[in-house]
Amino acid sequence: MSDCASRGLNQKAVYWGNPQDTGRGEFTFDEAVEISCHWEDVVLVDPGAVATAVNLRSEVILAQDVEEQGMIKLCTLDSLDSDESFKLRLLTRN
Repeated sequence: MSDCASRGLNQKAVYWGNPQDTGRGEFTFDEAVEISCHWEDVVLVDPGAVATAVNLRSEVILAQDVEEQGMIKLCTLDSLDSDESFKLRLLTRN
């Protein structure tokens, strides 16, 4: 990544990679690592839906390659709080 592009990565995210299926409907992950990023939450509204449909998606640019199906959270390792696991995002590619 160029120096110019990496200057825009002024936030930190915690990433858990290498998802492994335990065979019991759960996954285990590698230890958490902190990655520089640019994180933007995007709200998508479907005006044609019968009921108001709102979808929250996060668009994240990372300073390093990561695996799909890993988990990521906007925070630092020092501020990580296990009580906020609902804020984790599953990584997929668009």
